[in-house]
Amino acid sequence: MKRVFKYLLIITIILFLGGCSFKLKELPSDPLRYETKEISTGEDEEYYQVIEYQSKDYVYYGNIKTRGLNNDYTYAFGNCLGYVGEDTNDRIYELKGYPSDNFVINYYVNGEMMEPVVLKSLDYNGDIPDIIEIDELEGE
Repeated sequence: MKRVFKYLLIITIILFLGGCSFKLKELPSDPLRYETKEISTGEDEEYYQVIEYQSKDYVYYGNIKTRGLNNDYTYAFGNCLGYVGEDTNDRIYELKGYPSDNFVINYYVNGEMMEPVVLKSLDYNGDIPDIIEIDELEGE
């Protein structure tokens, strides 16, 4: 009986540790290619960077609220949509449960200490999902 318990404990630990790792969804076979550009704020020649796809502009809006003891944010990742510029590691993902016309996640898959950020479409003025932690500067 002790031997069975020992094996079950080992299997449980392996499954738990394996389940905690963040497995990114791969690029689709026909990934979308997003581009970066700068848009003028109209004040003192200031500009901000946006990510564009088919004339739709997305700007940095905030971060994903983390959950649990491990500060998990992976629950918010939907399918991989594509990448930014020429760098296939700079990826765009769906914000799970929300239309990509309104919000997307930008995440650099091979970056150390890189956290995902939420981008909001400039033309979206609706409700903000409660899983987004709005940047203080954006929320003002």
